[in-house]
Amino acid sequence: MDFIRDDMRDTWLLDDQLLNRFFPVESTSNSKLSPTAKARKRFYNDKKKGKRWKGVPSAPKAASPLNTALRMLMNNILRCHGISHHRRLFLDTHTPNKSVISIPHSPLSPSLFLAGVGDEFANTSAEKPEAFARCGISPVEIILDSDDFIGARDRLAVSIHQIFQNQDNRRFAYGLVLTESMVIVYMFDHSGAVASKPFNYHQQPEQFCAVISQLASDNAQSIGFDLTMFSEGTSTRIRTCESNEDGSLKECLYTIKERLFMFPSLNGRGTICWLTSGSNDPESLFVVKDAWIAPEELAGRESEGSLLYHAKSKGVIMGVAQVRHFEEVHCGPGVSDLDTVLRNRRAERTSPDNIKLDRVHTRIVMETYGKTLDQFLTRKELLLAFHDAVLGIYHFLPLIVQTDFSVTTAHRNLHDVAGILHRDVSVRNILINSEGAEGNRGILIDFDHSIRVGDTSPYSTKTKIVLCFRQTFVLLANLFNRVHSDIGRETSLTSAALIRILMIWNLFFMCCAGSWSHMRGLVLDARRSQKWCLCGMAVVHRS
Repeated sequence: MDFIRDDMRDTWLLDDQLLNRFFPVESTSNSKLSPTAKARKRFYNDKKKGKRWKGVPSAPKAASPLNTALRMLMNNILRCHGISHHRRLFLDTHTPNKSVISIPHSPLSPSLFLAGVGDEFANTSAEKPEAFARCGISPVEIILDSDDFIGARDRLAVSIHQIFQNQDNRRFAYGLVLTESMVIVYMFDHSGAVASKPFNYHQQPEQFCAVISQLASDNAQSIGFDLTMFSEGTSTRIRTCESNEDGSLKECLYTIKERLFMFPSLNGRGTICWLTSGSNDPESLFVVKDAWIAPEELAGRESEGSLLYHAKSKGVIMGVAQVRHFEEVHCGPGVSDLDTVLRNRRAERTSPDNIKLDRVHTRIVMETYGKTLDQFLTRKELLLAFHDAVLGIYHFLPLIVQTDFSVTTAHRNLHDVAGILHRDVSVRNILINSEGAEGNRGILIDFDHSIRVGDTSPYSTKTKIVLCFRQTFVLLANLFNRVHSDIGRETSLTSAALIRILMIWNLFFMCCAGSWSHMRGLVLDARRSQKWCLCGMAVVHRS
């Protein structure tokens, strides 16, 4: 829970209008025929001195008696609103033998758990609501009025995090903190969380019915699902809107084969990558990447799709991920229906604080390659991929050092030809392309931090170079702790030489951090970086 608490620090906000925006009390709720009136008639005590929901203890000594009473009450409210228990159901999950099952396993489980089924649950084909994170809609934490609300809020965030980690198409999700008298509604997304004002659900039964019925709504988009991703039988599909050669638009479907990567935090980009097959040719493979990116309010910032298209237009195709399609995901038919954090919160982009919170849901379809650099099988595979993506030996080397490795690399071509500086080279951002030709055996990906060369815009000074000290040493540890095939006959490179390359690369970054961390724009001097890399490669060829 410490990880989630740190992740969510400084992101909690109060929204006085959250209930009015998302859980309005309908004008017909006072009608004798309305679902709310039915629930109130059957389950609410309307006596003047005892106006409260029946069965809910007024002065419990512990929270456990509330679990059963509130679970039964909320399920009864759903039935009164015509919501079938076969599609939506509150489950008791506060005991170890009934806890919510998630991947990865979480030691915490909410008091109650609203689960559901339907095509919107892209990661499961369950036929009934079950206590699985992939079936989750909203967790509920039940405490006493005298208990710690902050602790309950943090536990709720843990449960929401598990839902996001198990549901690839989650845009946002709601959660509740309930006591014997009060309720607080939380809305979580990739910019943090907003909370409603607490309200007494005994004194405001109509508002309580509005909250419970809306949480279990069949309108999946209104409860946080991305409907461009959905289950279809046993498969999960992703829908994109792509351009034909004549400029017209066509709908394309990709079938997910496996998830390649998921951003571990709730707060942030929420990046997910999938290996998919095309709809027209099941044998064709593509990588689809979704991410929630801060808008381009700072001059100099460009989207990853825009930079990849620019690199391709300049002829830089070797060693760089090739983009097939880029779009900003919409959650409605209109041009303005972009899927953004502020739109989902129904907040205005009027204040600077609000603008800083906004994120846009983006999607990129790219050609597929292979595994990340830290998943190498042999030392040769590691070195060739690292070389083609980053290192390289260039034309101005002394002849005694030049070898068959003397080719330009992705990083240099991006800089010299396309005018792009990557700024986030790490073992997770280099893919191994084992079947690739020379110069294309390592593929540089993830251009979310990239800028144009020579850029001194506000964005270039705001975003710092991402250093990779720890990842480099992890790579070294893998080199010695894993079993590799003997490649002595394949290459003259030795373990010591490889260590020198990686250590010099690491030293180069350390020098950057020590000397250039306050330079305007933090733009690396390409020639200086090449010379450091050249030293490492020269050592290899002399070994």
